[in-house]
Amino acid sequence: MTDSLQALAREIARELAAADLARGAPPTERDTASRNALLHPSIPSHTISAAATGLASSPGAPTTAAPPGVTFVRANARIADFIDHTLLKAEATSAEVDKLCDEAREHRFAAVCVNPVWVTRCAERLRGTPVQVATVIGFPLGANDAETKRREAALAVAHGATELDMVVALGHVKRGDWNHVADDIAAVVEGAVGTLVKVIIESAALTPVEIIKTCAIAREMRAQYVKTSTGFHAAGGPPPRRSP
Repeated sequence: MTDSLQALAREIARELAAADLARGAPPTERDTASRNALLHPSIPSHTISAAATGLASSPGAPTTAAPPGVTFVRANARIADFIDHTLLKAEATSAEVDKLCDEAREHRFAAVCVNPVWVTRCAERLRGTPVQVATVIGFPLGANDAETKRREAALAVAHGATELDMVVALGHVKRGDWNHVADDIAAVVEGAVGTLVKVIIESAALTPVEIIKTCAIAREMRAQYVKTSTGFHAAGGPPPRRSP
């Protein structure tokens, strides 16, 4: 796995460098073909949308169907459709959780995101609404055993969670133990039994190459999204700054 991840990191780095050089110039079909040729063999070319390549057969129309859990932005999209209304502080009370749910229903947010102990309450309060119930797995450190995360995911789904935000095994990312990172994500995906899984990678604590490798593994393990930060890490949420 390490060798293939190194190759993928090099390919994406070359692609980013080429994009930097060409910034400001409209893409051509030849340019797009060249970029697609750099994709790792594990990423099928048919998954590349018009938004990703800069080409479109008609205005606003993607060239492929959206993958699970993804909605292409519409011309009349509402910002609220993309907001997870979140309350993850340790001292959150039932009254605050109820208020969170009521606000999400009123404003038609995409989801509420709460700690696992509140999932059943939110699922009951939001029953019959389009608002999803998201919860966190291995939060905020990501340092649980993979089996613990798997069981936590399965229990959350049983209690009514429809989205799971797991924290990656950050120490193993930093160590370069990619097999552990993969097994950890796979355990949550397995426990989720088809429920949407997002992987929080703490990008501010990672190098660009570590970000690329972690995202590639998340994709291979069939997670649907990656997220930058828990909001609890000392490094914060933004990605690391590049040297001049």
